[in-house]
Amino acid sequence: MKPWVLFDSFKQFVDVKDAPQGAIGFVYMITTPQKKKYIGQKVLYRQGKDKKGYAEDGHGKRIESDWKEYATSSKNLMYRPREEKDQWERTILEFAMNKSHLVYLELEYQFKYKVLEDSTFLNGCIEIHYPIYRRQIPQTLQYFTDFMYH
Repeated sequence: MKPWVLFDSFKQFVDVKDAPQGAIGFVYMITTPQKKKYIGQKVLYRQGKDKKGYAEDGHGKRIESDWKEYATSSKNLMYRPREEKDQWERTILEFAMNKSHLVYLELEYQFKYKVLEDSTFLNGCIEIHYPIYRRQIPQTLQYFTDFMYH
């Protein structure tokens, strides 16, 4: 599978240490050889059990996720042959500093690229599975107000 590439610099992103300090995940765009696209999000870390067990506080340890090999959770893409997935362009659009920020950025890019209107995108719907708090993302309310009423 091709490595992730940063949108603004076209540099390869191959090590979590190269992410901006404090980043917990990123919004990405996959482009297939047929020029079909998909916008989604991926976390860099997960909470959970590793070979040594749980952390002392009872919460899971912070473990690097499977982001390097991650393809997508989109049902439109996930069942494609491995040979095709190896040809996908995987682009990181932007890093996020917390979960609310990650969800917000994914929505922002999905609306920006009009993924539900443009037939080149394979996004079948736009879903929110996590609350977006105004105190964490000050521009959220204004962005959606501007988008909906202008």
